[in-house]
Amino acid sequence: MGDTANGTVVIEDNGATIHLTGNRWRAINFDYNVTPNTILEFDFKSTVKGEVHGVGLDSNLILDDQSTFNLFGTQKHGIQTFRYQDNAEYQSFSIPIGQYYTGAMSYLFFATDHDVSTPTAQSYFSNVRIYEAALSVPVIDSQPNLQAHVGASYLYDDNSTLEVSGTAPFTYSFNYAPDGMTISHEGKITWTPSDLQLGDQPVEVVVSNAEGSVVQTFTINVAEPFADKINLNNYELISYGGDYGDTTKGTVNVSGSGESITLIGNRWIAIDYPTLLLLTQLSNLILRVPLKAKFTALALIMI
Repeated sequence: MGDTANGTVVIEDNGATIHLTGNRWRAINFDYNVTPNTILEFDFKSTVKGEVHGVGLDSNLILDDQSTFNLFGTQKHGIQTFRYQDNAEYQSFSIPIGQYYTGAMSYLFFATDHDVSTPTAQSYFSNVRIYEAALSVPVIDSQPNLQAHVGASYLYDDNSTLEVSGTAPFTYSFNYAPDGMTISHEGKITWTPSDLQLGDQPVEVVVSNAEGSVVQTFTINVAEPFADKINLNNYELISYGGDYGDTTKGTVNVSGSGESITLIGNRWIAIDYPTLLLLTQLSNLILRVPLKAKFTALALIMI
């Protein structure tokens, strides 16, 4: 790997295109300070696949796979986040290079790697631009969950993390929030309400970057704790349904700490439960149904 001079390098289109054939790694002097906002933009095509077709910036002429954006080829060299479609047509790329590495660079390089006796790989890089992306203030794209329960971990959304667009990096903080609520450097909100926090809890989260900041204000309603799970170990398991229902053909097994029941075969099972069964309690039961079961059911008697 690296330049063997086994092939050709041609500048075409009045200087807009570099065309590499064979096994060639070529660099040009290009002093540039890469920041988190630097964009590398170009058009690329290949008519013959080699092992690596890549581009990047570097501070020296020593081959470094962490500097190479490998667009195409048979080898897993370098950064492969951005890939060519393999249709022999030009494809446009806009790579936020500053999100992969930063610092003072001295060279812009292009690579067509094809380590065979007669290399034929082809790379065309055209309309290359390196520039700084326009900065933009943060925008919070996610919406908060407005419900919580005492003693249960609050989830802001599915992953409890703010979704933010705009120019990174971002910082996260609160103007105000309930006692115990925290937000991480990645925007993840963590909080478990206490019994002293029943009712409405106001929150104002702040997201900032170099251009400005944005706030999101919301109120979380904290409700009573979830009802305790039913512990099936504390109940007698009873056949249910008469002739139509439980045939005792199969097995019934309570597992875990009594929170799970597994029925295999043709089983209808009930437990004595002499009180009104709340929906929150029923939703905490776990029914596992093996794929080969002919018929499986769980019944709870409410008296």
